[in-house]
Amino acid sequence: MAYFNNYFFIGTFDLISWTGYQILISESVTTAELSDVSGKIGLISSIQKTVGPGISAVVVNLLNYLGGFILDFLSFLYLAITVKKLHIEQPTPNSKKKNIKRILSDGIKFLINQHEIKWMVLSFLAANIGFQLIIPMLTFILKQRMHVSIDKISLLFTISSIASIIGNFIYLRYGKKIKLGLQLIAIGLLITLGFILMLDLKSFWLFLIGYAIVSFGSVWAQANFFTIIQSRTPNKYKGMVTSTSTSLTRITGPFIAILSGIIIKVSYELLFSLAILCVLLSIGITLLSKLYKLDYLK
Repeated sequence: MAYFNNYFFIGTFDLISWTGYQILISESVTTAELSDVSGKIGLISSIQKTVGPGISAVVVNLLNYLGGFILDFLSFLYLAITVKKLHIEQPTPNSKKKNIKRILSDGIKFLINQHEIKWMVLSFLAANIGFQLIIPMLTFILKQRMHVSIDKISLLFTISSIASIIGNFIYLRYGKKIKLGLQLIAIGLLITLGFILMLDLKSFWLFLIGYAIVSFGSVWAQANFFTIIQSRTPNKYKGMVTSTSTSLTRITGPFIAILSGIIIKVSYELLFSLAILCVLLSIGITLLSKLYKLDYLK
């Protein structure tokens, strides 16, 4: 139980810091720079996921597990010092006196009344549920259902990380040259194709290609999601909107992971079928809400 409590607090602090990080980015750059910054942050994250496990293995071998946590602490300390040096516009004295309940109420009303942001959050949530059904079960499926070797499992995650990096590079180059609405539909269909390929549990290589496609599309979708909601949200509501959208996707994770464990006992194919339905639901929300009409990134 003590270990569980520690993991819970670590996860909670991670959620808080990640939300603050997103808000900091949106308030530190101009609207025109948001897409480039989101893409570059995603690129750095993809590279970290590729080389990070190797670096962490070296650190843990040299300094034991404590060394890994010390390295994590130092990275957050560096981030805290960097943030401290930034000159972000501070709230006026009058705004500090506003009632917190009133601020939250106004923020929620803003979210509900903003057509694009409201439907983007719902669309992203639907697609994210599909990811949350599959990701926790990936290694289990590869080992127990497909009987794949450790080397091939490592290859799959390496290729998926490379696909993410390529996705970020292409997003940075062409993100502003393609209409947002077209991007939302095309990426949704691409991710759907990836999950369909992963349905073939008899072929590791088709499964690998499918997961690479899903990884490619997911980083593009995430970059667009945060760029759109942050560029269309006034600074005074950025914290509420970003935290709400983040919390919705993070809070559902543990429950969906439990659900995926139950579903996989019934059928492996059913799990992927439900993930496909979630992404198709996301595309349907994009069509019904007319988000497909969104123009180019400015």
